[in-house]
Amino acid sequence: MKAAAAALLALACAATPTPDPEPLAAPGFTAERLASQRLAVLPLAALLLPQGTTPGDSLAAALSRRVDGGLVTAVVRTGVSGSAIGPADLAPVLTALGPDAVRSAASAAGATGPDGRLSAPAAEELAALAEAAGADLLLVPRSLVFVPAGPLRFEARLTAALLDPGAGRVVWRATIRAVPSTPPPGGAANLAAAAMESSADVAIQELVLRLSRLGEEPEEPNGGP
Repeated sequence: MKAAAAALLALACAATPTPDPEPLAAPGFTAERLASQRLAVLPLAALLLPQGTTPGDSLAAALSRRVDGGLVTAVVRTGVSGSAIGPADLAPVLTALGPDAVRSAASAAGATGPDGRLSAPAAEELAALAEAAGADLLLVPRSLVFVPAGPLRFEARLTAALLDPGAGRVVWRATIRAVPSTPPPGGAANLAAAAMESSADVAIQELVLRLSRLGEEPEEPNGGP
């Protein structure tokens, strides 16, 4: 996992974000089915701090861990999936598969067309990852981008995809855009970092809410409900 962490921190210093992939919702895939499956939540693949932010390994790592832990906790707490395994428990599996496993999954999740079909090599690679993790589905947080939205406020753009390796396809993909309704408490040691943490938390909550509604409503072009 050290290599994956190094890649993430390098991406945290990137100058510009890559375009969001088109949202996708596979017909017939519902929250009811997700609730009966075992889900593996992969680590966040890429992080982009706001323009003008001094890059810092500790801030990037803290925000990454917040997303990793927050997603799996929210998924389990809300019952969105039947059971889940998170990045911390997946570490031995990802180490065995090599440092590019997370990056490859993220790339494959964003590269499909409107039908969500994975290429044959990507489908085979992700099926091996799911089998090693003992999971039916993979939740891939592809990127988290922070954009200033006012004094001590940031919009968090969390792009994620839900993959069904057995079917060789992405069954859901969207970019969640979230801005907290209030700034962070004035007593926070680092107000900018606290504001980013707050916006990441709201994005995580919205993402899990969206997963709980799969099959109930169409996806809009911007990924919003």
